Amino acid sequence: MSNLTVTSSNFILSICLQTKELYCMAKGMTVKIDMDPMYIDYINNKYEVYRTKNNKIFASSRTEIGKLIKSLIITPPQNQTIKAIQDPFLEFVLPDYTDVNTLYRHYLSENSKKIIRKFIRKDFYFELHSHLNELHHAGINEIKAGILTFCEIHDINEDHFNFDTLKKEYYRYRSKKKAKKTGKISSVFMAVLSLLCPFVSPGILILL
Repeated sequence: MSNLTVTSSNFILSICLQTKELYCMAKGMTVKIDMDPMYIDYINNKYEVYRTKNNKIFASSRTEIGKLIKSLIITPPQNQTIKAIQDPFLEFVLPDYTDVNTLYRHYLSENSKKIIRKFIRKDFYFELHSHLNELHHAGINEIKAGILTFCEIHDINEDHFNFDTLKKEYYRYRSKKKAKKTGKISSVFMAVLSLLCPFVSPGILILL
């Protein structure tokens, strides 16, 4: 597919999203989720093609986050004070889902927001770890350079992330992965040894 075709497709999608945003915004159908600026930058970059001119994200059911939001929106509570959202936050424009009436269901409970934050954090670290693992397999073990490159690729503001925090998180991930791998190898070894030595008690095998 040529660059011209991709650019044209993105332009058409952008126009469609802006048109849908005006329609949805006229009904007030948006949801806000307060979140750490680092994750906001990440999501804004990842779903750039779904961002509107007002810097909101169109919660299309074609995207994983759109599907999640769609599954969590409910009718706003009648006799309950709705907590005001403080900056910084992500704002999603709810589309006209065919099977969900967002005129009535356009509210996220605090628990639902926690679920979405957890989903975003998990997605962020999955991408970060995959990026650093690829560099590691390529023989590039500069963790700092890898993290900075990742943040640059995903347009994360340098004031919005802490390098030491991300580095420690990656080392924890590697330690857990190594321990899990070692545990599997030990289990296989014990199983094979028990087959080869059927008359040796499990307690003695453990000592071995």
